[in-house]
Amino acid sequence: MKIRFTAMQWRNTPKPDWQNSYISAYATMHPWEDFAETWGTVLDTAKNVNLL
Repeated sequence: MKIRFTAMQWRNTPKPDWQNSYISAYATMHPWEDFAETWGTVLDTAKNVNLL
């Protein structure tokens, strides 16, 4: 399966204030990336404080 990136995905960079709404610059690219980055951070934090 080939992954195709549009020119818009390569040209556009996150807004300067992306930290107010997203967990990472990578997460600004797609809502599912924001979801994955957020829950990845939650699980890492929980692991680090021995909740899991």
